[in-house]
Amino acid sequence: MHPDSPFIILCTAISCCLLVYVLVVVQVEVGFLWHAELCEHELPAGLANFDVFVDCWFIFEIFITFFTGVYHDGLYLHDFRSVAKRYLFGWFWFDVITCIPESLIEASMRSWVCASKSVEASQHRREFGSEVPMMTKEERRVMQILNLMRPLRIFRLLRMIHFQDKVSRLLETLSNIPLTARILNIGMRFVPECVWAMSKLIFSLAFVVHSCSCIFWLTKEASTSQEEISDFIEGYGLERDAPVLQRYALSIYYINTIFTTVGFGDIAAETG
Repeated sequence: MHPDSPFIILCTAISCCLLVYVLVVVQVEVGFLWHAELCEHELPAGLANFDVFVDCWFIFEIFITFFTGVYHDGLYLHDFRSVAKRYLFGWFWFDVITCIPESLIEASMRSWVCASKSVEASQHRREFGSEVPMMTKEERRVMQILNLMRPLRIFRLLRMIHFQDKVSRLLETLSNIPLTARILNIGMRFVPECVWAMSKLIFSLAFVVHSCSCIFWLTKEASTSQEEISDFIEGYGLERDAPVLQRYALSIYYINTIFTTVGFGDIAAETG
């Protein structure tokens, strides 16, 4: 396949969109759901399924890379042997490490463990009323494995190394198409350069705040007890079992306050 073919252009555009998704969502999943119970996943089912799609897409991207021609030293290489050799001795192993299908594995484990727990729970309710069985030793082992695997999602963020190259390649290819080239020229002509610079700055600041917020909450859950976290949440007027969205908003507020002010108003001067 030629790198400028419509199919490869579409795949590159999809990959760029998914990398932006990874940049935003993976940090939230690691920062706020690292210690979440397997059967009490707080993300919507659609988002969890989309994570599986993202894993499958990046694996598919590795596959099609073997069949996509490349330019090397001014020469276009399109035969499978040359392309595969260049890829295997280049980015292949990096791509393999950064697309470990953790979401796919977790979804499979969740469907198995949670389905069996649901059946056992319904049986216990019929026999003992409201009694719910405890997690078995095998299920506990599964949870321990998954808790060790969840940090592997961080490796997805390393794929952002490809992001700038993909975007540059995509824009270069689109600039060679008359219709898209005309649209890009109109955008560059009517949008002042200062607006582009300001947009980059705003997005960079938003990314820093987002990352720091996720790191802050991950550090807090790893270094403090659940009781202290609950007291911290209640101190800001939220319920003890606040959902992920509310905890994320609280973390954003906390980080923004640290970055932009000199305090939280909890310490004030007193006159004698």
